[in-house]
Amino acid sequence: MEKRPFPGWGAISPGAKAWTLFILFGPLGIAFALKALEASQHEWIAEAFDWGILALILFLCYLAFRWVFDRGGSGWLWRLDFFLRRVIARFCTNQGEAWIKWARNSKDDRLTRIMIEQSAQCGNQEGLYQWGRICKGEKREDSAGIAFLSAAQAGHPEAAWEIGEATRWGLYYMPVNRAASRKWHEFAARNGHLPSIRLLAIALETGDGLDTDQEAARRWRNRLQTVLRQSGYAPPDAMEALGVSGQYSARDADSEGNLSERAWEKKENLFLGDCAF
Repeated sequence: MEKRPFPGWGAISPGAKAWTLFILFGPLGIAFALKALEASQHEWIAEAFDWGILALILFLCYLAFRWVFDRGGSGWLWRLDFFLRRVIARFCTNQGEAWIKWARNSKDDRLTRIMIEQSAQCGNQEGLYQWGRICKGEKREDSAGIAFLSAAQAGHPEAAWEIGEATRWGLYYMPVNRAASRKWHEFAARNGHLPSIRLLAIALETGDGLDTDQEAARRWRNRLQTVLRQSGYAPPDAMEALGVSGQYSARDADSEGNLSERAWEKKENLFLGDCAF
């Protein structure tokens, strides 16, 4: 990741300037407050106040650290950030969810990759799916297939699409299995994955990688038309719904159904709720 130059004072937002002044001059006010409490006859109040001040100082130090880090801090800063998050994660009830949440908000590519890997190791389905995408981008198809399969078995619709395509065409070193491919695509479709609904409506009719089933294809075409109408589209018939679906999915997924960065940030554009019959 290219390091961003440290901004000058004029380039800093008013909110950041306010935080900077508070961090610099806040301790002065704290010192005066401590002096005022030295003569207090209630020692337990002064002791509690001291602990509160210590916690506030530590919090301010962390804010200062984050302010520098978010503006292109050096390598030791992101390592320190990762170490602190590992400590915090130990106290989280769902470590995998915590790691993937931090990954979404991270601005450092190295740290994001590590956080996603940590989430995947915790068995989080979103972390497994995103780790599969990383491995796929790095041409590590065996690792990508394992991650996608684990995420699909945990109930992730997009990972189910990936496994459906893998068993449909023999990707990620998986054997071709049309029955398994249909099962995974139907699972993704019933969980609102629009490209899977469209694929089933077409492939089950034409036999493109799946065994033909005209009745099921008709049901999926009707379901596709209903879903698109509920999402704001109003195609006059099911065949036009297939065309509209192609335009819709292209905004958030490529021809293989992989999420774009936009869909990673706003997945509601690709998922339309429960699509069970």
